[in-house]
Amino acid sequence: MIIHTVASGDTIFSISKQYSVPESRIITDNYLNPTKKLFVGQSLVISKPSKTCVVRGGDTLSSIAERNGISVMTLMQNNPTTVTKKLMPSQPLSVEYDKNELKSIIVSAYSGNAAENEIEKWMPYISILNIQNASALENGEMVILKSAEPLITLSKRYNALPVLTFDWTDERGVWRCDYLNSILESPISTEKFIQSALKAVKGNGLAGLEMQICCEDDPYKYRLWDMLLALGGLLKENGYSLLIPFLPGITSDDSAAELNDIADLIPIKNYIWDDDNTASPAAPADKIAESLSSNALSPSFDKSLLGIPTFGVMYSPAAKGYRKMIVDASFCQNAESPYPISAKFNEATGTPFIVYDERIYESEPRKMLHYEDANSYDKKLDLISKFGLAGVNVMSLEFSSPVLWQVLNQKFNIIKY
Repeated sequence: MIIHTVASGDTIFSISKQYSVPESRIITDNYLNPTKKLFVGQSLVISKPSKTCVVRGGDTLSSIAERNGISVMTLMQNNPTTVTKKLMPSQPLSVEYDKNELKSIIVSAYSGNAAENEIEKWMPYISILNIQNASALENGEMVILKSAEPLITLSKRYNALPVLTFDWTDERGVWRCDYLNSILESPISTEKFIQSALKAVKGNGLAGLEMQICCEDDPYKYRLWDMLLALGGLLKENGYSLLIPFLPGITSDDSAAELNDIADLIPIKNYIWDDDNTASPAAPADKIAESLSSNALSPSFDKSLLGIPTFGVMYSPAAKGYRKMIVDASFCQNAESPYPISAKFNEATGTPFIVYDERIYESEPRKMLHYEDANSYDKKLDLISKFGLAGVNVMSLEFSSPVLWQVLNQKFNIIKY
């Protein structure tokens, strides 16, 4: 895989000639709109599969996979449009990439509010689907929502593990950490909650539970970890896994030590660094590396998942502190503006940014967009091998970032179950 940074005068045609790659492959792999011009600083994935083929009349994914000696899952990973679109005769397909020496990683992803058909597009790349469809009840119990059922079915269809993500929100989606405090006040309430959690996992064909942490203050801090220890043991005894996220800069070192003993997997939520005052990206590479280098999780790096954002952050100095998450692929890769657009890359943060000079008066502030592209994903994903991490935790499928999956697929072998 080559990542090409667009220079002045570059076109899809000129880039295809430079790398001897068909224009159609560049357009497809980068989800480009061929009617829109490339902009300076834009990064493009240049794919060079080791084996290709074309679709014959009457072909199916199964017949193509069998003819080429690969799995249907591999075929879908190398050709993501085949997941939701019909095959067309003469359609070119990427059969294989040379990945024999690549590391095998776990890819978990949060479902968010994405529609089922949007989630399905990326399921071939996902090892664990974190299903965010559970609620906390005032009586201290956990319940799984009916909306989780199709996502559990979808996970199994694509050989991914369905994991229930529980974040202490009620049935209206309101955070209720007070429910947790009530549970921790009484051993009876704690046991009742633990049993309801096991029931939610066990009765719905799930592979495990992710428990978000929303309380670490005394007098409940140590009771919380005792509860998690009991819950983790009970889940493991019944053949299920417990995931507990780690929040750099928020979760204490003591809590990190507890995580090493309790959690089966630790999603690192390092995409929370965006700063209203400095207009920084959502996940600066230097901050991520700094957090990992602190060694808070070093004994458990082999079960830690690097957080990867799928959104950009738009800052407008005109409204102090205002920011807006946007879809990076459709907005940035196909950006539109009556003014010239060019992207620059901040090497320290490992993130591209665009400054929009859309001012009528010189005194007006300019908008700044920090986003993720092939280049920034490539640099962040290098940290997996550098620190010996187990894989990545994608936040979230409700934000579309197609190029992420291209980069992931060509840098790693993705574990499927």
